[in-house]
Amino acid sequence: MEQTTESLRVIDFVRRRGVVKTSELTAQGFHRAILTRLVESGRLQRLSRG
Repeated sequence: MEQTTESLRVIDFVRRRGVVKTSELTAQGFHRAILTRLVESGRLQRLSRG
């Protein structure tokens, strides 16, 4: 997967915060599709379904 600027920003945000909710990421302006792609590629791990 090619790293986009937004993907890198999401990963950086999660690293700084630790465990985050989808709502926290979308409140920061990140698109849910980016989160889905990062989970599918193994870059992020979904711990629980809302």
